[in-house]
Amino acid sequence: YIADAGDDTIKRINLRERERDIVSTVNIQPADRDSNNQLYDSTDLTALENTLGRSLSEWSLSPAADIQRAIESNGLQDNFLARQIVGRTRPLLCPTDLTIADAFVYVSAAGSHQVWRIEGDGFFVRPAFGSGILGRRDCMSSIAFLSDKMRMSSPSGIAYSKDRIYVADADAGSVRALNIRESTLLKTYQGGSSTLLAGERFSETVSSDDLSLSLSGDVDSTADVVRFRSPAGMVRFKGREGERERESFLLADTLNHKIKLLDLGQTPGDSSSRTLIGSGRPGTTIGIGKEARLNCPQGVSYDKNRGVIYIADTGNNRLLVADEETLEMREIILK
Repeated sequence: YIADAGDDTIKRINLRERERDIVSTVNIQPADRDSNNQLYDSTDLTALENTLGRSLSEWSLSPAADIQRAIESNGLQDNFLARQIVGRTRPLLCPTDLTIADAFVYVSAAGSHQVWRIEGDGFFVRPAFGSGILGRRDCMSSIAFLSDKMRMSSPSGIAYSKDRIYVADADAGSVRALNIRESTLLKTYQGGSSTLLAGERFSETVSSDDLSLSLSGDVDSTADVVRFRSPAGMVRFKGREGERERESFLLADTLNHKIKLLDLGQTPGDSSSRTLIGSGRPGTTIGIGKEARLNCPQGVSYDKNRGVIYIADTGNNRLLVADEETLEMREIILK
């Protein structure tokens, strides 16, 4: 699967048959099930559309913020169907990365500020997390994962591990965690409190989402101090420390010109981040570890069998490979 950001599509390539399909993202399905997986009563949906004055298909052409205002002006903040309309009617815009989890394909849609899910071999494509409104809100509710209670800001890199999807939320300078088993949890897993890993603390008691989008930097430390600047690609790393399994990821910290290692630890409060590759200054120097200079790297991958890290050094228009132990790098010459 390929996330084609410029074309707003997901492309599927059959490597064995050498065929290419384009997964349709136009026919967005409205929310049709409640938290108990029961079909909505069509009369309830019709009544809601009459109250709002538009059908779901008409709302799909409107900004998410307009939909939210209509819901609030009609006093429908606690209506289950209304909460889902905000996120469910968003188009897929600028898909930047994807990961496969539990036979589903999850897609970071930076332009929609959401995470989407492809089901049924591409026959059912729909938003899975996020209202489509720019911001940073964490939602613990079991029925509001597409409502205004859940906001993201240009999600970019995405990786899967142990029933969770981790998303590099670029404009929020943070890493977010989604519980895909329950579809109930979105929390910032970096920086500021015992529930975070990077970026400063934010809760619904804070009046402005802009506060959570204003802090970025380059700080390697533990959970409440770590800062990123426009994090992008991420991938699961070794995952073990001796005999004890760890949750570790490589992250392309794009505007800091670095590749960082995120260690989620045993609990969120034990999480940390440190620089593996890059001096923090843009350049072309091919060195070892922090002696090297990158220029806005946006992609990173890991080959456990070969013990190497691949880096898409975007600003330098080159591909690099580094030994996972020595961090010695070389450029991949394309012929």
